[in-house]
Amino acid sequence: MGRSALRRESAWPLVILLALGAIVRIWWLGQVDTQPVTDFEWYLERAAGIVGSTVGVAKVVNLLLTLSCVALTYLITHRLTTCRPVALLAAAIVCFSPAMIAYSGILASEPLFCALLLVSVYL
Repeated sequence: MGRSALRRESAWPLVILLALGAIVRIWWLGQVDTQPVTDFEWYLERAAGIVGSTVGVAKVVNLLLTLSCVALTYLITHRLTTCRPVALLAAAIVCFSPAMIAYSGILASEPLFCALLLVSVYL
């Protein structure tokens, strides 16, 4: 129902929502220079050992993960309610949630966990 729901109806509202979410997150990353300490530094060291990432790369990955949570929220809500306005509202709430925006710039496990949890619910 997920892809077919996007094919039957225009995907533009969701695309616009994701674009606005990306703009807000990019602005946030530019304004707030978070540096990993304690366990967040440990996460970065482990990631650097695997893929050779930097803080900037990790923040971009978190940005993409939080945006994927927005899209997955839309797809799950649309599947459960079959009501596009409700699905867009749920996705907008996740998109502009201060916590989801803030986690874009923090090297924590929460964005990955949230995305994986939503993928498992969707599948």
